[in-house]
Amino acid sequence: EERKIQEQPVFLDESVTEYKICGVLFDTYIIIEAEDEGYIIDQHAAHERLLFEKLYKEMEDGAPGQLLLMPQIVKVSPQESVILEELLPRLREMGFEIDDMGFGSFGIKAVPAAIDNCDGERFITSILDESASLKSLRTNELKRNKLMQMACKGAVKGGDKLSDGEIKTLLTLIKKEGIPLSCPHGRPILIRLTKHELEVRFKRVQ
Repeated sequence: EERKIQEQPVFLDESVTEYKICGVLFDTYIIIEAEDEGYIIDQHAAHERLLFEKLYKEMEDGAPGQLLLMPQIVKVSPQESVILEELLPRLREMGFEIDDMGFGSFGIKAVPAAIDNCDGERFITSILDESASLKSLRTNELKRNKLMQMACKGAVKGGDKLSDGEIKTLLTLIKKEGIPLSCPHGRPILIRLTKHELEVRFKRVQ
């Protein structure tokens, strides 16, 4: 997946400086009003996109990972050990600090600072579960993006709520920086609906 899209998305025209957060449907969909347009935002997909962008930026800036108070120890098979050894350079780029302790044990000493409450052990388990799909990726860049997707997915759970500040950050990213209008896995972040479209649906206008 390309991190940037080629065209600026049609979202909140530059002349629009104000919008209103109207509420949340089903603890999942945020409703935004801006002049004669409405937006329904999938907060799960949006949160994942925000984490992905933050992780990407920290990798580009060379930001260090967040040290754990106690290392997490992961036990793996000899075959899995080979897979992890191959992926260690990519994981270190993301902010993980993982050491091969020998005898099938790996110690996770740090995790990406961009991802709150990152469960390093669960993430490593998910990598091993998807090792076949990772092997099929042809370039290190694609492999790195896949690993970032997996890290972000593991950090976001259904029902997670975005704060007003996070919502505003998301809107700014979409409006100013042209991030893709989808989560790292390709699901849409938002649906745009104009006032005129609603009036047609309610047969207020032809």
